[in-house]
Amino acid sequence: MEGDILKEFISRYFSSSSSLFPLGELNLTWTIGNTTNGSVAETLPLGVPRNGVYDAVEIRLSQEFLDSNSSTIIALTMLHEALHAKLIAEVYDEVGTTDFITLYAYYQGWGSGNIDTEQEMEMMISYTDQMAEALQAFDQAQGTSNSLDFYSEALKYYFSKLLEFPTYSSGGDEYEKLYISAKDCN
Repeated sequence: MEGDILKEFISRYFSSSSSLFPLGELNLTWTIGNTTNGSVAETLPLGVPRNGVYDAVEIRLSQEFLDSNSSTIIALTMLHEALHAKLIAEVYDEVGTTDFITLYAYYQGWGSGNIDTEQEMEMMISYTDQMAEALQAFDQAQGTSNSLDFYSEALKYYFSKLLEFPTYSSGGDEYEKLYISAKDCN
């Protein structure tokens, strides 16, 4: 993606700077396969039993999702899952371990008790602008030109749906345009 935003989100997994990251480099694996409950994508932390890799954070994308969605929606999903991985790595560093039992106890203390909800709130609040810039650059590379506000509105709508907030209706048209955009990446 233009601007290397996806790379920035997952850079934590490829850094050798132990001064910045006390646990050192982590592993990240992208796979295509069956997801939990038929979801389109998921990010599985280290040590989670359904993470078939076990020694890496795994981002799993559904083949059916990849086959049936626009390239921009796929890019959005990849950014979303990369942000989950980034936020998971930040928790590992904060807690100082990747031990599943310790991390599970830590997550239980979060406001909603649901790691996905907490992380998606953080994405909406802190990362909408970066995601909008990345999607705009991605679409421009595909020959599509929309304003940055277009992508910001679409993302606000997207997150309002994920978080089951009253729908942010002013972004619905923009999101629909992303959803029905081209299916092929150049």
